[in-house]
Amino acid sequence: ASSDCDGVRRQGFDALFAPSQPEKLAGKTALITGASAGIGKATACALAAEGVNLVLVARREDKLLEISNEIARRRLPVTVTCIVGDCASDGVFEALKQQPVDICVANAGLALGKDHVATADPADWSKMIEV
Repeated sequence: ASSDCDGVRRQGFDALFAPSQPEKLAGKTALITGASAGIGKATACALAAEGVNLVLVARREDKLLEISNEIARRRLPVTVTCIVGDCASDGVFEALKQQPVDICVANAGLALGKDHVATADPADWSKMIEV
C-alpha cells in the first residue's frame, strides 16, 4: 500500500527546500491569525512582499494598523483586510466567512500559567487549545 508520504520520500529533501516561486503566490489571499506580532507579523510581511493579499486577525487593532500602514508605506501591490477580535469569537468567525482564502496560517495562541504540564490546570490547557 502506498501512502501520501511516498512521493515526498522519492523527491528527497532538495525539492522541499527549493526557493519560493513568487509568481505562484502573487495574487493569492492569506488569512493569518495572531497577526499582530511575532511569527504572525513576520509571516504577513513576508507574504506581502511576495504579492499575497492579506486578511489579518488579532485582538490588538493598533498593531494590525501598524502592519497595514507599513505595507501601504512600502507601496506593495496587495490589499490588507484587518479583522480585530479574538479568533474564538463568533463575530470574528462570521467576518472570516466573507473572505476568500487561498492560504491559512493558523498562528493565534495564548499561554496561560507557567506550571509544569503535570501540575497545570486542565482548564488552562482547554483554553489554549480552543484558540
